[in-house]
Amino acid sequence: MQFRSGLFFLISIFFLNTRAGGQAFKALDIPVVIGTKTLLYPWAGGLNAPQIHNADLNRDGSTDVVIFDRVGGAWLPFTWEGKLVYRPDLKSLFPRLKEWVVFKDHNADGIQDIFSYSTTPGIAGIDVYDGQGTPGSLQWVKRSFPNDRANILFYTSGSSRLNVYVSNIDYPAIEDIDRDGDLDVLSYETGGSLVIWYKNLAADKKLAAGSFDFVIGEFCYGKFVEDGFSEAITLSNNPNKCASGLQPELEVRHAGSTTMAFDRDGDSDYDLLIGDISSSGLIYLRNGGDTLSAYMDAQETHFPVHSKPVDIPYFVSPFLADVNNDGLKEFFAASNFQFGSDNYHCLWKYEVDPANKQNFLYNSNAYLVDEMIDLGENTFPALVDVNGDGLLDLVVGSGGYFDRNGLTRAGLALFTNTGTATKPSFQLTDSNWLDFRKYGPESYSFAPAFGDLDGDGDLDLLVGEVLGRLYFAVNTGGKDKAMVFNSVLTGYSGIDVGQYSAPAVEDLDGDGLPDLVVGERNGNVNFFKNTGSAQAAQFSAIPTLDNLGSIDTRVPGFATGNSAPFFFRSNQKRYLAVGTSAQDILLYESPSAVSTPFNLVSTRWGAIHEGDETHPALADIDRDGKLDILTGNLRGGLAWYQSDLPSEFSTAYRSQGEGFSISIYPNPARLTTVLTTGDRQLRGKLDILDLSGRLIKAYPFTGNRLELDVSVYPPGVYLARISSTSGQYSKKLVIAR
Repeated sequence: MQFRSGLFFLISIFFLNTRAGGQAFKALDIPVVIGTKTLLYPWAGGLNAPQIHNADLNRDGSTDVVIFDRVGGAWLPFTWEGKLVYRPDLKSLFPRLKEWVVFKDHNADGIQDIFSYSTTPGIAGIDVYDGQGTPGSLQWVKRSFPNDRANILFYTSGSSRLNVYVSNIDYPAIEDIDRDGDLDVLSYETGGSLVIWYKNLAADKKLAAGSFDFVIGEFCYGKFVEDGFSEAITLSNNPNKCASGLQPELEVRHAGSTTMAFDRDGDSDYDLLIGDISSSGLIYLRNGGDTLSAYMDAQETHFPVHSKPVDIPYFVSPFLADVNNDGLKEFFAASNFQFGSDNYHCLWKYEVDPANKQNFLYNSNAYLVDEMIDLGENTFPALVDVNGDGLLDLVVGSGGYFDRNGLTRAGLALFTNTGTATKPSFQLTDSNWLDFRKYGPESYSFAPAFGDLDGDGDLDLLVGEVLGRLYFAVNTGGKDKAMVFNSVLTGYSGIDVGQYSAPAVEDLDGDGLPDLVVGERNGNVNFFKNTGSAQAAQFSAIPTLDNLGSIDTRVPGFATGNSAPFFFRSNQKRYLAVGTSAQDILLYESPSAVSTPFNLVSTRWGAIHEGDETHPALADIDRDGKLDILTGNLRGGLAWYQSDLPSEFSTAYRSQGEGFSISIYPNPARLTTVLTTGDRQLRGKLDILDLSGRLIKAYPFTGNRLELDVSVYPPGVYLARISSTSGQYSKKLVIAR
């Protein structure tokens, strides 16, 4: 899309982000029980490659906790309120970053600043974000370095200015290495075998606090060398000379190392913890030198040897953070690899040994993760009444868990709603619903959707998956009854969209038959027209349209978009929310079966950023008149927000300009009820919709009156909607017994 002027561009961006969902949505905190445990942070979204830090987020003097997950660049803020409290409302404070972050107060103003991987494409380096604000107000503003290109940290070498190098997959140490009052950087050189000390001369030159003036302090910090094909480290036998005898040469060294600098033995110089891309553990290096001339003279190869050693396949990053506000920093080891590492036991916690503060004692291998819904990776939620009690349950597809055996336990999980109509609560009742695990390990990333494809009034099941096909199961349980499924069929209708199929069921062309809409890896959305009947849906294996609405969820320059469509209704309109690989949630208004561009309402609906691979589902789960949006993500968790759009069940509607509305009596109804349009004669159909906007039953409507048998419907709130050539007319229907 091209814009004719800068003003039009600014107006357009403002319009897109304020019409529907420009404001940040409020997070919901709905109870979840797994086993006998009520989760503390069920909707925090899961963890895969967490980086744990401290910062005073609310400026109350307490030590708060911030987690940045390398997978998708997601922020998880926690404030200390006698315990850690998850604060999704504080996510908007943080900048959009990627790969890694380090929190340090570089100017001693009491506010933690952020060092991060460069956001300038193609440059491996460090951005700086200055923490600013007063109590109750905090923000991070990117530092500008006008004398250096790309606004990143540079160092001086002779007459040259070069970027302080940090690989995107590495993790650096940023500390005052020489104890002179300014922050230095330790990072592996481009070959990945030697640690460079980038010395900051700001204090030496008496520059203002928070200034940076880097030179190479030492090219072989600590005098050690890391091996080219393993995590093995060679120490030097000479405190004044770098270790030698490296085989093969530096140029063929693999990249991928993490570094933590800390004074373990209390002698004022910095010791190191090193993680390597080929290792499941950490190596401790003792500094036998001093602050100006580091010399690593001993190593502990399975840290910590005094407790259970770290064992996270296959790339570990170490951290220190105070998570209980006692002034002591606990030790953490975390997965540092985005692909193929343990995505559940990914944050190990160690307590300080009270008998010897140089040592750490193992405490947990799933710190915080075990307080969240975390199904490993790539979660796809669906809200549907599985047991026929009138309450929406939660079905979640996932990509499964990684461990040393590869990807395991991908399937569907059922969380049953054990609450009430206005106070939902969920309990995990089946971690392998309908036994979808049997299709692994080849098939995973299951994306469930529900719709009535055989016209019997109940909802059948469609499930997308990583290979682009569809699974299908007919529900024989009956209208408003507990779901009972026939055998699951694979390869439904021969449909194969390539990879990562994400289906939705919707009558998109208005012919009264449910169609299929399927998202896919390439970021487009496919429309499959139903050419069968209400009782027997039929679809071609080839999409009717493979560019529905001209949707493209890819970020420019990338081949993957992973579109995940979800249709819903509000304000008497149909909307389409689309999850994406890296663009958050897109919202479209009034979609139909066309290839011309849909009306894009918001490019980041509700300011929701849950990392990569967002997969939305919507319903008025607590019946407060607002649609709630549940989203899965690549990290394997879920997040739940209240949207800014009204539920169609909150009020009665009529078309604009019409002089009448639907009447329903009795309402609430018990066994039967009568729906009338007064003196207005209509010809069309009556739809009964559930709380999520899904069609429960359709009736022909001719004239001005229809008597309904509602005895077969569970108690609850429904929407009665008449569609005719003159418009749509809706009213809330309450069934109570």
